[in-house]
Amino acid sequence: MDPKTSYLLEIKLICNPKKARKDFKSFCFERAIDSDTINFKDLVQSIVDQYPPGYMEVAHIHYYDEVLKTFLKIKTDQELMSVFEKHIKTRLCICSLHTLIPMNPISQSLSGYLRSLCRNNQRTSHNQIQQTLLRAQEAKEGSVCEEPVM
Repeated sequence: MDPKTSYLLEIKLICNPKKARKDFKSFCFERAIDSDTINFKDLVQSIVDQYPPGYMEVAHIHYYDEVLKTFLKIKTDQELMSVFEKHIKTRLCICSLHTLIPMNPISQSLSGYLRSLCRNNQRTSHNQIQQTLLRAQEAKEGSVCEEPVM
C-alpha cells in the first residue's frame, strides 16, 4: 500500500436493533485500505463477506462528519472519495455499518396512508381498506396505482 493514499477506517458494526442482544449492540474493528484501488461496492462487499448480515438485511455505510457532527450515508464512489479528501490530514475515518431489513415502499406508503386516516379521525370502512389493499397489490404486480379518493 502506498502511504500517501492509504487510510485507516475505524468501523463500528451496528446490527439490526430488533435482533440485537441488549448487552451487545455493536462492535468495532479497523480496516486499512488504499483509496486508489478501493471502490464503494468492493469496500462494502469485503466487510459483508467478513461479517455477513442476517437474512434479508442490507448493509448501509455511514461516516462521521466532524463539521456537521453527524453520521452521513455513503452511497457512491464519489462520496467515498470525498470522505477520503476530508480526512487527508489525519488518514483516519470513523465509519459505521448498519444492517437493516428494507421495507417495501408500497407497504410504507400504504401503512402511512392508513395511519393518516386514523390520525384524521376519519371513519374508514372495510370496503375502503379492501380497495386500498387491492390497489397496492396491483401496483406491486406492475399496474398503475392511484391514491384512493375520499
